Amino acid sequence: MNKKLVAIDIDGTLINSNYEISTKVLQSFLKFKDQGIFILATGRPPRSVISYYKELRLDSPLILYNGQFIKEEKNNNIQWQYRFPLSLVEQFFTYIKPYSSTFISEDDEHQFFYGDNPFLFSYFPKMENLVHTKKPSDVLFQDPWTAVFSCDTPLTKKKAIEFIEKCSYSNIGIRFWSGSAYGEFYDKRANKGVALEYLQDYFHITKDYSYAVGDSLNDLEMLKVVGHPFVMKNTKNHALKEKFPVTRAGNDEDGLAYLFEEIFA
Repeated sequence: MNKKLVAIDIDGTLINSNYEISTKVLQSFLKFKDQGIFILATGRPPRSVISYYKELRLDSPLILYNGQFIKEEKNNNIQWQYRFPLSLVEQFFTYIKPYSSTFISEDDEHQFFYGDNPFLFSYFPKMENLVHTKKPSDVLFQDPWTAVFSCDTPLTKKKAIEFIEKCSYSNIGIRFWSGSAYGEFYDKRANKGVALEYLQDYFHITKDYSYAVGDSLNDLEMLKVVGHPFVMKNTKNHALKEKFPVTRAGNDEDGLAYLFEEIFA
């Protein structure tokens, strides 16, 4: 029997509102674990994912930073990476700072932050020896993976879009989080869908045997490259609900457990 590849978003999908994998979801996952190749696909950094990865007893590659980074955790091998030019991130920070109370950018070992935001730090946990500095280049020594900022007012979004439209990097865009007042850089060459296609080839699994489930706009490309896409019932994005099949229950009602039963029964 051909193995199935199942790509799973984390926030709003795998974990509930308490940032936990429910007992029922975990039990269902472990029941079917050996029947598929399960890929966690997230906008989070590695350190923010590893506890879920270990809880699920996974050994498969991770899709991180919304597809800009594919990492094999078991051997620390990086299969794929796209970064943002540090100079551009610094220019954007200077430009957006008057309109945004929070900004986070990080490379492999260092993190720049402006403003103290517990919500963002739940996704991008503070690194050790973190120092609040004046500009990204004070602390970042490589081109970073991220540039995330709070959209305090509609003007913040307008200014962010104006900046990116004028920048010389045609491959870099701005997108805004579904249901949250935050925005981020993204590389148009890299997303969860492109990363998942890379892993489909890597594991020699066709679209017909590929599944994906998510709840947000950053899952769209991933849902489009599989034969069996699903959107969580709890999604706040109405366009996703109209375009893809919706799960029987949301992330706070063990929705993934029911979906695993449907996929593997």
